Amino acid sequence: MVSIKRGVLKAMYLSMGVMFTFFFSCFLAQDIEAAPFAYITNSGSNNVSVIDIATDTVVATVPVGTAPDGVSVNPGGTMAYITNAVSNNVSVIDTATNTVVATVVVGTAPIGVSVNPAGTRVYVANLNSNTVSVIDTATDTVVATVTVGTNPFAYGQFIGGPAPASVVAAVPAMNVWGMIIFMVFAGSICVYFIRRQKRA
Repeated sequence: MVSIKRGVLKAMYLSMGVMFTFFFSCFLAQDIEAAPFAYITNSGSNNVSVIDIATDTVVATVPVGTAPDGVSVNPGGTMAYITNAVSNNVSVIDTATNTVVATVVVGTAPIGVSVNPAGTRVYVANLNSNTVSVIDTATDTVVATVTVGTNPFAYGQFIGGPAPASVVAAVPAMNVWGMIIFMVFAGSICVYFIRRQKRA
């Protein structure tokens, strides 16, 4: 009876370990699959360089406001939001055409920017006005202004909410390093339990 319980316990531990390593390796793949292009702000030239990360080449240069700084892309990867620190606005770039489709006036010296997990709101930290502008992505208008501390600069990573569609689609497409880590961890767990069984 005791040996059966031990065997069941080992099987449970093994299953949990394999599941953990599988999901961990899947998450390693999501960054590459979900982001085939990198959006780089060029503060001195007032534009954004779009880089194809597969070829490491600039495929587009998008003119934006004055002194672009922060960048945030919505969960679907369809829109990029650029804060322009000197012109006090946010440029909205359609990633399908790499063109500015909207310009949203915010507070003074916007720096940090982040899109919520649902992709419905964009939060912009305004350094010199000590506020955070909340943009409705459906209308590209400021729907709220939140007073915060002095000189807000950085932006936070949203926790929770629905998983981005691009990330969900990327999970089955495990990259090479993710697969290697998965195999190493799963193999190590199997070897550990086999050795324990032999010693017993």
